[in-house]
Amino acid sequence: MRTQYTEYSRQQLTVPLLTVLLGLLVLGVIASTPAAAAPLTVTDCMTIDTRGEYVLGADIDGSANATCIQITSSDVILDGDGHTITGSGAFDSVGVHVDGSMTARA
Repeated sequence: MRTQYTEYSRQQLTVPLLTVLLGLLVLGVIASTPAAAAPLTVTDCMTIDTRGEYVLGADIDGSANATCIQITSSDVILDGDGHTITGSGAFDSVGVHVDGSMTARA
């Protein structure tokens, strides 16, 4: 029994493939990647309880608070963007506390 092989040139395969991909794009089958949401600006002490990206928009004076920024959600990015959080200097004061980060691990 003989097997017959047919050779196709790259051009013969590329044109139908591009046509199919173009058709899928036109029909909306291939969805575009959604644009990332702009980071939320933090300008004062607060609790971050929603996932997302946050950026310090200014230097923050957190000296009136034991904890200036409390993060209680997972999947949070906090970008200092060159700004600082100033505290009271007390031993028990915290600039940024991530919930569970001070829990002892076994």
